[in-house]
Amino acid sequence: MMEHIIRVVILCLGLSLFGCSTTHITEVDSMALPPSYQAMIGELVQRRQPITTQLEDDELSWYATEQMTLAAEQWQLGDQQFQIFRADPVRMNEQVGMFSKRSRYQITRDGYSNAELALERAQQIRIDAAHILATAFNNREVLDSLVANKHFPDDYRDVEQQLKRLVDLIASDEADQAGAQLGGLVSNQNELEVATVRAIYAATLELELERLQDDEIDEAAPRSYIKAKNRLDNLIEYASQQPRKLETVWSLAEETRLELEHCRQIGEAIQHLDDASNRQKEKFLLSLEKQLEQLAHQMEQVPQRQRDLLAQLQQLNRRLKELLNQYGEQ
Repeated sequence: MMEHIIRVVILCLGLSLFGCSTTHITEVDSMALPPSYQAMIGELVQRRQPITTQLEDDELSWYATEQMTLAAEQWQLGDQQFQIFRADPVRMNEQVGMFSKRSRYQITRDGYSNAELALERAQQIRIDAAHILATAFNNREVLDSLVANKHFPDDYRDVEQQLKRLVDLIASDEADQAGAQLGGLVSNQNELEVATVRAIYAATLELELERLQDDEIDEAAPRSYIKAKNRLDNLIEYASQQPRKLETVWSLAEETRLELEHCRQIGEAIQHLDDASNRQKEKFLLSLEKQLEQLAHQMEQVPQRQRDLLAQLQQLNRRLKELLNQYGEQ
């Protein structure tokens, strides 16, 4: 009786010490094992690798957090026992615990089987979510391509959390409810997309328009200012309606930028003239007239200094068209 008690105590101590043992596994010479043991261990090795690979899939964990947690727990339970008899195959059929009738081999197989079932369910959840929430995932790719989280981190986090909640509903077999809530998520994603496109292509232009007002360019050159403002309004409107036609959005942004620069140039010139003396204004006009006279000579025209500057420009424009037509006929 005493000998039996001592054996039980030694077994319990061995099990308790196992939890602190090293994870290093000593490979076994498979040729020294009975064929049945070789086959059983070989089967477990083949099943083990796909499980560990899937458990390292962070994306799968995002889709099916609960199932992946269960898979990891079951795999760990089974793998603890596998590492013991993989290093010492004679312990394969040892029963674990004082009252358990399951062997280390049975615990390993059950753990791997339960992990495989949980992983299979996780994979199905990912497939179902990708199908049911296809629009939302497509919007997510667009937002990521725009780096929306950089421009609006809080809003991006909100739509990501909303998407995760819908995925969790699917994981809980509430796909219908997830589908019903999809519209709200898509609307929020679209708003964030428009805001991001506007931030990328229009934000600096809006600031420049404000600076034109601060510098009173809008008063000095009101027509040029209104034209530039209309360009910006058209850009913002188009980006709101067609945020994914980025080439056109970019083209409109460039046109707006040039219009704003022109407006500033005209406004500053007018402000400079307003502040100039009559002598300075005369000098400015004479310099323009000199440039027109040089152009007239280059185009074999008689200078028209007796006419106003606008009339001279119109005459030079007509002469330029004549020269271009003559060049085209040659």
